[in-house]
Amino acid sequence: MSISVTTVRNALATYVPAFTVFDKGKPRHPTTMAAELAVEQEIWRSLGLILVDRDLHKKSTYDPVMRDNIALMISLLRSLPTLSAMRKLKDGLLMDWWSSFYTTPAFIVGSLVTELADRNFIRRFLREQGPEKALEDMLVILECTWGQTDRTGVVADWHTEMTRLGLSLIFF
Repeated sequence: MSISVTTVRNALATYVPAFTVFDKGKPRHPTTMAAELAVEQEIWRSLGLILVDRDLHKKSTYDPVMRDNIALMISLLRSLPTLSAMRKLKDGLLMDWWSSFYTTPAFIVGSLVTELADRNFIRRFLREQGPEKALEDMLVILECTWGQTDRTGVVADWHTEMTRLGLSLIFF
């Protein structure tokens, strides 16, 4: 069975998250985490839209729809430290494993940003997730991708830069 790219994009665009900030809570997911869960789902939905538009519809990163989706992703990622503060305080963990699941969308959208402020945010966001080797490799790849983007004026492909560097990534 073949599903069209348009069908996939429309499904992502109209998706309504299972959790909203108005949730009364679920047994597994307390109300205090409902906002973070809603933002998390929106991050992954937005990433899906970005990937479909960029890789399947071949839209430029400078396309207004792409710019809006990238800006939304950056805003959502910026909200995470505030939204996760209560959970981190309650759990009292040395490393916040839940937040590490945001590194993949941060890396992918980070590879597409061209503004210095957005790059600085992504750099800081990934550094704050911990001293993992995979995160260090992500940062090296992003720095090379951004450098290539700046040199050519065309958003570089992170995978090409990773291959050129002889690195490989672990997404978690």
